Amino acid sequence: MVNKGITIGIFLIVAISALVITEKLGLTDITGSSVKNEESNLQQVEVVPLSAEERAKVQQTLLSSDFIKDVPKNGIISLRFFNNDGGQTIWHDEFLIGKDELLNSGNSEIYLAMHTRYISEMNEGNLCEIINKAINNGELKLESQESKAKLLVKYAGMLKHRECFGVEF
Repeated sequence: MVNKGITIGIFLIVAISALVITEKLGLTDITGSSVKNEESNLQQVEVVPLSAEERAKVQQTLLSSDFIKDVPKNGIISLRFFNNDGGQTIWHDEFLIGKDELLNSGNSEIYLAMHTRYISEMNEGNLCEIINKAINNGELKLESQESKAKLLVKYAGMLKHRECFGVEF
């Protein structure tokens, strides 16, 4: 009976934590609108490739981060870069992040969009710092078509990285 109570308590703490994280991050699409069960704006774009140097820097930073180790086995997170030119958004490469690796294909459940200005600042070990900086400047957006409950259950192992997203409990 005590074990069941502890299990329920832990589940409730994780559930509440995930809800707080998603509220703090403001699950919104890249335009700032609330996410609805519609086709993702991040998937309907023409992509201008990053330079080979930028691509290598992003790959090296992602592969050396703790985040990639904590992605669930069957989870995929998309990270796409953008910049603005004369008020128009220009999209760049997408990186599919799986458990301990970058993937060539797959269906993402979580879409992140970050301004390209942060690529030059990336290095091994500073992904958390870059994410916080982008959030504080309003240049990191999160979108998901999945329910918060489903994301909470599946990505609960990543809650230890909540401080990287500016979420405190």
